[in-house]
Amino acid sequence: MKPTITMLLCCLLFSCSEVETTDDPILGIWMNQLQSTITIEGENVDAQEWIFNDLYKGRFHGYKNGQVVYEMDYNWSNDNGIYTLNYNAGELKRINFRMEDTVLRAIEGNVVAIRDKYPEEIFND
Repeated sequence: MKPTITMLLCCLLFSCSEVETTDDPILGIWMNQLQSTITIEGENVDAQEWIFNDLYKGRFHGYKNGQVVYEMDYNWSNDNGIYTLNYNAGELKRINFRMEDTVLRAIEGNVVAIRDKYPEEIFND
């Protein structure tokens, strides 16, 4: 084999790192049906949805009358039961919260969201 092909093969074989995943209990879909409409980047939203996946990433959806009108990706972490959600762009702010069974509660005490679906329900739909 030529040296450049050998070097390329070595780079491919040894530079691949394992992707970190989790089986954290937050995985799944969480919803918040708002009592009054809010505006996110010019869109009126009456419900919010967070989808947490096992790669420490997720997707936020803002709904109006059952239709998605706003989407935003985010990263999340869990540090001893304190979750942090960081949006990748836009005007949405970082959220810190705890999970209490089927409720996500902000550190300040207000409810952020309630569990809508567990991962096994998502994949069996």
